[in-house]
Amino acid sequence: MSTQDETFELYDLKVEVVCPPGARIMCGAKPGDYFVLEGEMLYLPPNQGISIYSLSAVLPLLAAKQRPTAKFDWMTSDAEVACPDPHCPSRLRITRTGLRLLVPISSSDLRGHKPSLKVIKCQRCSAEWRLPVAYLTKFKMSKVNPVISFVLTSTPTIAIKSVIYYLLRALYQPDLPDTIHPVESIMPEVENKQQLWGGRFTGTTDPLMWEFNQSLKYDKRMRGADIQGSIAYTKALRLQGVYTEEEEAIMIKGLQAVDQEWESGKFEIKPTDEDIHTANERRLSEIVGPVGGKLHTGRSRNDQCATDLRLWLLAEIKDVESALKGLIRVMVERADSEKDILMPGYTHLQRGQPIRWSHLLLSHAFSFISDLQRLRELVPRVSVLPLGSGALAGNPFGVDREFLAKELGFQSIAENSLWGVSDRDYIVEFMMWASLTMTHASRMAEDLIIYSTAEFGFIQLSDAYRPGLPSTYNKDLQEDKEPLFDSVDNVSASLRIAEGVIATLNVNSEKMRAALTMDMLATDLADYLVRKGVSTPFRETHHISGRAVALAESLGVQLSDLTLEQYKKLSPKFEEDVVSVFDFERSVEQRNAIGGTSRQTVDRQIAVLRKALE
Repeated sequence: MSTQDETFELYDLKVEVVCPPGARIMCGAKPGDYFVLEGEMLYLPPNQGISIYSLSAVLPLLAAKQRPTAKFDWMTSDAEVACPDPHCPSRLRITRTGLRLLVPISSSDLRGHKPSLKVIKCQRCSAEWRLPVAYLTKFKMSKVNPVISFVLTSTPTIAIKSVIYYLLRALYQPDLPDTIHPVESIMPEVENKQQLWGGRFTGTTDPLMWEFNQSLKYDKRMRGADIQGSIAYTKALRLQGVYTEEEEAIMIKGLQAVDQEWESGKFEIKPTDEDIHTANERRLSEIVGPVGGKLHTGRSRNDQCATDLRLWLLAEIKDVESALKGLIRVMVERADSEKDILMPGYTHLQRGQPIRWSHLLLSHAFSFISDLQRLRELVPRVSVLPLGSGALAGNPFGVDREFLAKELGFQSIAENSLWGVSDRDYIVEFMMWASLTMTHASRMAEDLIIYSTAEFGFIQLSDAYRPGLPSTYNKDLQEDKEPLFDSVDNVSASLRIAEGVIATLNVNSEKMRAALTMDMLATDLADYLVRKGVSTPFRETHHISGRAVALAESLGVQLSDLTLEQYKKLSPKFEEDVVSVFDFERSVEQRNAIGGTSRQTVDRQIAVLRKALE
């Protein structure tokens, strides 16, 4: 078959598939859902970041999900790429011939796939071009589901800018013909008038810089807070006469519709949606029309973003507080029900004194109670309303900021507008809190890991929690948001996992008891001598008990096996009642000062923690 015949045959190929409800074909693309394939490479639009995925992963997904498929197009184009070394005048000329296909598929379906790269060395300076390699193939189609078999070629592909430009045309010019034409232009510069901040700038933004600044993939989690803030601001503008009651109702209904689209997964992200604020405002204007343009009256993206972030964090703090309280509550309940279990207390991993298992558990619970108190103390510093501060100098329309604070649930108002839009101290404070809390969780995890080893065998962790804690990594120019989001996610997940670990672990009380040895009662032996009225300092009584331990070890017996005569040789104060020392229950019950490991003091600790959770 000639190339021309093959081109014609592939171009006319159509595939019958079931179209999901609400989907429609528009130049082979449904806005927000369609991505461009070049040969074997798939390029995502700029709102998803320029990524490349394997076509072999795409088509089976199309078959499985029964999504509509557009037409194929055979195209040839040339491109020149400058040398990676900016001082070298060499240019690489690329002739690309292959198939182009537009398909509806989400980026999450393709996560983890990586491109193949071809390395080409510059003959002048030895710098390296690294270009994605297109694997052009013969396609075979069934009547329902696409099937593919590959024939390798080694044609380097470089057409990212032209691909993005085509996608922009497809999304914003619905009157384009239903056929796909070769793209020869490069991506246009992004006009500043599309941006919330671009009104005074007459130049254009470099596409690479525009994409680098995008944060929607991270800050879209603030969508609810952004809409909530806009609803409150709409009401405040109505009170100032900017909106009529009818317009207010239209705006609130429109904002609720945007929120519902996000919740249902129907919100269509467009390439010009730089962040969550521009995305919501763009969609709102599409729904309500020109009246949506008045929403920014007196409001800057500065006070809008600052408000959204505080509002979002306040909601997350409530969620984290709930997780922390859940963990403490489980620890307290286990401590209450298992306080009869005794175990060795360790210093430097050496047996020290007998303690209650509950005492160990509660030691970690008190660390978390301190964390809970610190988190609650942080809330008033987060709950400060920036909205109404404008860009930096204040709001010129006299909006009622007290009203806004009440509507949004803020405890106070930023008294200085410049500080209100620039302050990020609360983010640092929360991250410091998260770091300390995770340190406490790590310390508890170390105990649990050690005590669950075969060498100890004191506890057994549930299989559900043995793999460990999750971690994530993200990269974003929004340097305050990314680490904050990451901290919130990790601490919230870790606390919930820790709660599950504590709730489901099994305690081997018999093995704990068996690990108790008489030499752990050496301190009790010294205490016995003090109670007998030994006038020497406590360190001397401790020295006597140490000699008793050494004597027992030399004879290969326990402290309780030494005779009264042997004890009297160490000190005449030893009497027949010395045998009462060798009782682990009595030992822990003697530690009855506040904070000790006796039953009474453990009960007190439980009561203190329960009250703190109220």
